[in-house]
Amino acid sequence: MPGTKTTLDIHITNTPTLEQVKIWWSELQHDPARFSAYTNFMQTDLDEFLDAVRQGEITLWMFLVEDGGKPRLGGGFYLHDQGVESGMPYAWLGTYVLPAYRNLVSRAWRLVRQTCSEQNLHRFFAAVRRSNRPVQLALRREKFLYLGTYTDWSYFEGKPDTVALFSQRQQDRNLAWVLAEQRSQTFRQSVSGTWPKAMQPEVIELPLASPPYHRPRPVSPREHAGRLV
Repeated sequence: MPGTKTTLDIHITNTPTLEQVKIWWSELQHDPARFSAYTNFMQTDLDEFLDAVRQGEITLWMFLVEDGGKPRLGGGFYLHDQGVESGMPYAWLGTYVLPAYRNLVSRAWRLVRQTCSEQNLHRFFAAVRRSNRPVQLALRREKFLYLGTYTDWSYFEGKPDTVALFSQRQQDRNLAWVLAEQRSQTFRQSVSGTWPKAMQPEVIELPLASPPYHRPRPVSPREHAGRLV
């Protein structure tokens, strides 16, 4: 009927078919924003990515959409750089959703998060390039806590750049900064052992109980509104 809005059914799986993974990977690698949104260290070879999945280094969740009576690939969430701290697991979140289904990302993520919670995984972190406003907005909508910016955290398009750091939970903010520093050190060592001094982010060694050492600067209401568009 004219004016009727159809709600598409979606479901998630951590055992997608190889064909589904290939479609998702091809869409990701050919997206015009591929190299501006993801660091230089993200895999470009599907076999390398799948090896990391098989070895448990990456957990891949995909969501399928019942569109026209046929399940269609909507997108994927991948949990990487996973570990355990104080007996509790954590993971960094990466995602790629096909353009046609980006309006479903919130519903899909909530399903993934619910399933992970049932497996005692509640600690999620994300680092998003400072210029990538749409993803930052999406994380805020899902109640991720914005922690601040990390200067020259990793390489994007061949050059160091700043990221916005997020934590799913308030109580994990200190851990987020410690892990972010560890990852940044790994990136730097992967490039040349060290970065030029002018490019090095300020590093302060702190225990987990200490306050975060990269604090967001005050933001005016006008500027804050500009971040959400």
